[in-house]
Amino acid sequence: MNAYKELLKELDARLQTAICIRDGLAEGITKETKTSRDSFIDGAVHAYNQEIDFLQRTLERYSQVDVEMDIELKYKKHNERNAGRKKSYTDEQIAQAIEWRKIGKSYKEIGQLVGLSTGTVHKLIGNKNK
Repeated sequence: MNAYKELLKELDARLQTAICIRDGLAEGITKETKTSRDSFIDGAVHAYNQEIDFLQRTLERYSQVDVEMDIELKYKKHNERNAGRKKSYTDEQIAQAIEWRKIGKSYKEIGQLVGLSTGTVHKLIGNKNK
């Protein structure tokens, strides 16, 4: 992702340089005196205009892709591949444990009733109460 942002910065820098060169060349052409050198400069200005158009279109396309990538990353599922250790409990077990805790049962009793360790029950109920 950082390489992509660097590419956008590089394209923008190239665009700004091309605009500066084109503007400098255009200032060198006077309307009163047209020489062969001015025709050469006209050609260079035209070439820079084409490059500027190309760079602007490219930056526009890449910027749109950048926005789409940011949106995609923003809404991407946290653990898309379901990598890592799997849960050893169900949502139903958590709900039962919370209800029994409200009734006044101890973590050890809840663990025995639900079929989980005391530490797991404590962790689950502690996370749900925050």
